[in-house]
Amino acid sequence: MRNSTSLTAATGDVLPQLLNVRDLAARTRLSVAGVYKLIAKGELPKPIKIGVRTSRWRADELAVWLEARSRDASASPNPKAAKHADELTTPLEAELRHVSASAKRKATRRVVA
Repeated sequence: MRNSTSLTAATGDVLPQLLNVRDLAARTRLSVAGVYKLIAKGELPKPIKIGVRTSRWRADELAVWLEARSRDASASPNPKAAKHADELTTPLEAELRHVSASAKRKATRRVVA
């Protein structure tokens, strides 16, 4: 991940830190493919379009989104989630395991085929 220093505008205001998809993946501990899956589902905060093919996410909005997902996961009435809640170190671990397992299956299919 790149240096996380904030920039200061000419007016003296601190500009928000913007993250590219790789930085976003690193902060959420997802793969880039996992990030794109969440984008396709519309589950991530809206990006800022800074070019035709360039999007960035505000680091502060990502932090709020992660906190909300953490609260939602800890308040989940899902018995399976509650059963494994004490095993998870972060609320995103279940999703990370799912993405990782999926990636392993795809990789295995490619090697076998």
